[in-house]
Amino acid sequence: MDSVEILKAGASSVYGSDAVAGVVNIITDKKLRGLTIDAQVNVPEIGVGVDRRVSASFGFGNDRLDLIGSLEYRKRTAIRLRDVDFADCPVGGFLTGEGTEFGSGDRVGFDGTPCFTLDNGGVTINTVGLPTRSGISRVTGLPGLFNRFVPSPTTGGNTPGFLGVDFYSRDTFDPASQEEEVITPVEIYTGFLAGSYDLDLLGNAELYGEVLATRRKSSSILYRQLTLDYLRGSPLIPTLYRNGAFAAPTNISSGQVVAARSFIGFGNTDSKQEVDYVRAGVVSVRARGVISGVGDGVFRGGACP
Repeated sequence: MDSVEILKAGASSVYGSDAVAGVVNIITDKKLRGLTIDAQVNVPEIGVGVDRRVSASFGFGNDRLDLIGSLEYRKRTAIRLRDVDFADCPVGGFLTGEGTEFGSGDRVGFDGTPCFTLDNGGVTINTVGLPTRSGISRVTGLPGLFNRFVPSPTTGGNTPGFLGVDFYSRDTFDPASQEEEVITPVEIYTGFLAGSYDLDLLGNAELYGEVLATRRKSSSILYRQLTLDYLRGSPLIPTLYRNGAFAAPTNISSGQVVAARSFIGFGNTDSKQEVDYVRAGVVSVRARGVISGVGDGVFRGGACP
């Protein structure tokens, strides 16, 4: 970069309506000579998510010819939930009293900890929603009323095949969720080349052209929880539960009553993107006070209109 011009006043008469509040012009270095190499590595304290960048700029020419270019490569690795300490066991943060430990007032989940309960980052999985009915508690083994159940083939009672669970005793943690990326990986290749040649005509007229090319490769891993509704009368659920009413009719259920709802840990989704971008400036002739063809966005000399 050669210099930066900041025009604080309105410049819409020159640059169009987008410049009503002013303009910042970044003037590239057209007289770069030789080779310049720059490298940078950023390493987070957690040891992952390393961001690397290396670039090279070069230029050569003579009194009439100027040619400059640059190449850059950048690669950033992912940071996943399992890489971050504070995501290992999210808690609500309720206190039992002044001076008590953070999270000491949280209710505990089925595994004996407050981690990943519904109000601490978890999602309902491996669970069936049914109209409120009697069943055996998964935690206490005693009868009670429940509208969420988990499969248990050894269970009898009024809800055979299932144990009743409540807000804090249902399954809410899937290890696959810890693969979700909070910082996604990216890999970028960039190349730029620009050249100008003094025609020795019309004063300072010159022949100019440029090309910019870049490729960006990125990806993203996310965790998904799904719900699957079974309509009243569905042959896919046991006869005992077919005529219940767990949820009222909606457009999503095609106007029919939902008899049961499954809460499913779908797992991870992996999306990938590859974007190629190329911009080539049309070769143009530029003279002092006159801009023809495609210029570089900088008015050179002469009086502004």
